[in-house]
Amino acid sequence: MTPAPKKNNQTKVPPHLPSEIRKRGPVDLLHEWYVLKTVGIAVLFGFFSGFIGGIVVNTHLGEDWLWGSKSKAREYFSTSQAEHTNLSRGTLTQKALSTTVGIYRASSIGSIAPRPEDRLASAFFLTADGYLATTAPFMRTTAIKDIVVVTNNARIYQLESIALDPATDFSILKIKGNNFDVLPFVNNDKNDSGTFAWMVVPSEGLFPSEIIATGVVAVNSKDRQPFSSDIPYRFDVIKNSASAESLGSPLLNGKGEILGSLAGSKNNRSVLRAGLLKSAFDRVLKDNKITRPSLGVHFFEAAQTLNLPENTPYGNRGVVLAGDITRKIVPVDRKSPLAALGLKAGDRILAINNESISSMRSLPDILFDYNPGDRVEITYVRDNKESKKTMTLGGLNH
Repeated sequence: MTPAPKKNNQTKVPPHLPSEIRKRGPVDLLHEWYVLKTVGIAVLFGFFSGFIGGIVVNTHLGEDWLWGSKSKAREYFSTSQAEHTNLSRGTLTQKALSTTVGIYRASSIGSIAPRPEDRLASAFFLTADGYLATTAPFMRTTAIKDIVVVTNNARIYQLESIALDPATDFSILKIKGNNFDVLPFVNNDKNDSGTFAWMVVPSEGLFPSEIIATGVVAVNSKDRQPFSSDIPYRFDVIKNSASAESLGSPLLNGKGEILGSLAGSKNNRSVLRAGLLKSAFDRVLKDNKITRPSLGVHFFEAAQTLNLPENTPYGNRGVVLAGDITRKIVPVDRKSPLAALGLKAGDRILAINNESISSMRSLPDILFDYNPGDRVEITYVRDNKESKKTMTLGGLNH
């Protein structure tokens, strides 16, 4: 009996294909088929992706759902994500009110709780052991015994000490106690216009606002009185006026960080920035008083000086020294470390330790990063000749 022939499981090349293809064998043809199929799928995918993408770009679908002003994705990343990092209004209100206190005259405090209408200004805790900050200007002319602070839970405290800033209305108070609530300072106090902020209003809690301008000159533009190198004159400005009772209270961001303190008179909207507050407090902890460096010059910003000739050397760089005979203001004070250089009105100071002076970073702003007694290099211009001189900063004390 003749055995049946064995089955050949090898895939055969179809006989109708051309001979040059059949010679390559079934394995090569199978590989080629997979490659062609992959390429075909990729082409189809690209076609449909382009088709759908064209619809998204050329219709309201992108505007409504992806990246436009009505975008759901934009709404999620701008609000939902912010809610994960910011505190709720209720939580923030509780924290803000617990760290903010009222300043009252001792004579207005009787046997009952202090009346809200007797509140003169506000302050806020810097430390849990009773250091407070305020920008109330009357603290400069008021005796310690005449002032008390009242916490949010109506506890009354006598002042132990007051440290006054010689350059601003800022002052640091000390009361006896512990375990007071505090809020952190923001890491970077360079606020941008449009930055959202919370104002602490004693009678209402928190009031939403925003910083509408930064680095604004805080004097009347018609007043051509020269600026002093030792007193800050550029401030951030908030949208809403602050009541007298709110002066000295903290300005907060959504994370509960202190951006600064509300400063000025009753309707003033300026903010004393966090950096100035922190530097003053550091000096109180070190020396039990607030000291500030002094350069002892008066000036106008070169960028704001009127009627400069077009060919003025150095353009708008630095500050131009200036005086005022009527107000008895001299360009360089007699005790200034620059006095020996013989600088006069019209000369310029360009930089301190190679940091350029500008309207964005004023001369007092730069100086406040240093301490009295620090050695700094001053870049100045005298008789149209640029020079550098290393000198020791003087000091301001109240």
